[in-house]
Order: sequence, then C-alpha cells, then structure tokens
Amino acid sequence: MKKLYGFLCILTLLIVFVACSREVVQDTPQNALFLIQNAIDNQDYEGFQKYLLESKREVYTKEDLIALKDMGATGGGQLTCYYLCEYPNGEKLLFEVTMDKADGKYFIQDIIPIPQEIKEVFDGIKGK
Repeated sequence: MKKLYGFLCILTLLIVFVACSREVVQDTPQNALFLIQNAIDNQDYEGFQKYLLESKREVYTKEDLIALKDMGATGGGQLTCYYLCEYPNGEKLLFEVTMDKADGKYFIQDIIPIPQEIKEVFDGIKGK
C-alpha cells in the first residue's frame, strides 16, 4: 500500500509539473521580443534567425548578433514595447506598453501623438 501511495504521489507531481510548464512561443509581440533577446544574450545565431522574417534572415549576420549584444540591447531590463498606430486620416499615435511586474499584466504607459513634422520618419521604416 505504501508503494502504491508513493507511486501515486510521484505520478501526481509529474502531472502537475507537465501541466504547469509552458514553452514560450511567438504568439505575442512580447514573446517574440523575449525570444530574440534570449537568442542575442546567448549568441544563438540559429535561434536569432528563426525569429526574424524570412526576408530579413540574410540581412543580419553573426557580426550583427555580436554587435547587438555588445550594445547592451538586452540584459533583462524592463520590457517596454512601442506600437505605432496609423489611422486612415494620416494621424499616427505611438503607444508605450509596459508590464506591471506585480501582476504580470500589460498596460499602456503613454500615448504619444506623432507631430506632423516627424511623421515622415515613420513612413516606410524597413529597419536594416
């Protein structure tokens, strides 16, 4: 009976562990950023490439990966994302989204109207 009880306890712990573990996938902007930052931190070029659009994979080299790490682009800082929303009337707003570490929820921290004189800066941003 003791052996059966011990087996059931171990089986229960195993089920709880498997049910609670979750792999981070590219299903949100925050997860995508987390994953690519992790690849940069670990200098994992294959992982880094995996999180880029296919059309950008040949643009970024291993040297770029080293440069990103050297810039301090990662390192476990607070995750803050910026989302640019362009409306049909041509207006643009930049939303600053940050995570409240106390409860893990995301909130809009700031909404920044893009002034007319710099809207062109955001037109056609293609990155590298």
